Amino acid sequence: FKRTDRKEYFGEILKIAEEEKEEIILNEAIEILVEIGKERAIPFLIQTLNKSNGEMIGAIESQFLKIGILAIKPLIKVLENSELNRGTRRAAASILLKFGEPAMKPLISLLESKDDYTRYLAIFSLKGIKDSRSLNPIKKCLYDGNKEIQEIAIETLGEIGTGKELQDLRKIKEMSKWLEIKRKAKTASIKIKLKKFRRYKWGKGRGGFKICLLYTSDAADELD
Repeated sequence: FKRTDRKEYFGEILKIAEEEKEEIILNEAIEILVEIGKERAIPFLIQTLNKSNGEMIGAIESQFLKIGILAIKPLIKVLENSELNRGTRRAAASILLKFGEPAMKPLISLLESKDDYTRYLAIFSLKGIKDSRSLNPIKKCLYDGNKEIQEIAIETLGEIGTGKELQDLRKIKEMSKWLEIKRKAKTASIKIKLKKFRRYKWGKGRGGFKICLLYTSDAADELD
C-alpha cells in the first residue's frame, strides 16, 4: 500500500480490506484506515475482530488504542452484545482494560446487566484496571447467582482489595454452599493481608545482602 493521509481514499481502502484474505495485507490496510479515518474505522475493526472470533486481537488492539477514548463506547457495546461470539466479547473486554480509568464508569454500569457473561467480562476488565474505586460495585457481585461471577469478584477483591473487603470475604466464605467459593474467599483474604505483612530488611555480610520477608499461602492458618 502507498501510505496516504487523504481521507477521500478511506472508502477505497476499506473495500480492499473487506475483500482481502491475506492477514499481512489486511493488517496493513487496517493501519491505514485508522490513520486516515480514526473512529470511522471502528465498525470494520469490530467486524474483523468478530470474524476471527477474537483471535486478531493482537493486530486490532493497538488500533483501538490509537483511536483513543472514542473507541470505548463501541467496545462496551461489543462486550454487552450477547449475539456476538464470546471470543469477540472477551477480546473487547481485554482491550477496554487497557484504557484504564476512562473505561471504568461504563464498565461499572455493566455490573447491573441481566446477561451473566456481560457481568463477568465487566469484572474481568475492572480487575485488569486495578482501581480501588471499583471495589464497592464489585462487592455486590459476591452474592451473584452465577458461581463464575462470584469467583471472579472474589479474585478481584484479592488482587486490588485494601483491607476493608476482609469482612465481606469472611461473610461469603461462611455463607457459600460451594467449597471452591470458600477456598477462593480464603485465598483472597490472605492476599489482602499479605500486603500488610511484606517487609524488607538488610542483613550483614560480605558486601551486604537483602533479605526479602514474604509471607506466602503457607501461612494461611496464621493469617486466617
